[in-house]
Amino acid sequence: MLSEKPDKVLFGCVCLPGFAYSLMAYLASNTGFRAISTGLAAYVVASCCLGWDGMRALAPSESKGLRRAVTGAAAVSLALAVGVTGFMRMEPLIRPDVPTKRSVRIAQGPAEGLRVPPEEANRHQAVYATFRQYAMGPGNLIITRLAPWAYMVSPMRCGAPTTWRLRLTRTGCANT
Repeated sequence: MLSEKPDKVLFGCVCLPGFAYSLMAYLASNTGFRAISTGLAAYVVASCCLGWDGMRALAPSESKGLRRAVTGAAAVSLALAVGVTGFMRMEPLIRPDVPTKRSVRIAQGPAEGLRVPPEEANRHQAVYATFRQYAMGPGNLIITRLAPWAYMVSPMRCGAPTTWRLRLTRTGCANT
C-alpha cells in the first residue's frame, strides 16, 4: 500500500486469511465457487477498505472525480460480494424441478430415504450395486467424480489424495 500508514492489521487479519480460506476451501471441496465465495466475501470487504484508505492518503480532498470513482467501485464490489454470496447460499434451496418429480425414495446406501427423480434413483442403485459387487476386497480404491459417496459403501481405503473433485486426465489424476 502506498499510504504513509498502511493498515497492516486489516491486511494481515482479514485480507490474507480470507484469501487463504477461500483457496483452501476450494481445494478441499467439490462446490467450486460456492466454497470460494465465503472467504472472498471477507477479502473483498477488506480490500475495499484498504482501497478507500489508499485513495484518501494519495488524493487531495479536492479530487472529487477520483473519490466518486473509488466510492462507486467500492460500492459495486461490496454489492457483488454480498449478492453473489447470498445467491450461492440460497440457490441450492431453489430447485428448478417441482417436488412431484422427486417421487422415488432411495432404498439403500448412504442416501437411503432421500426422495429423488426416478432416473437419479436408478443411477444411485446401479452405482451402489456395482460397488457392493466389485469393491469389497482389501486395498485402495479411486473414485472419480462419479459418486464420492461410494467410499462409504466399500471397506476399501481411498487411494486418492481427496475424495472430492478428482478427475482423470490424459496424464493421470488431477484434483480440480
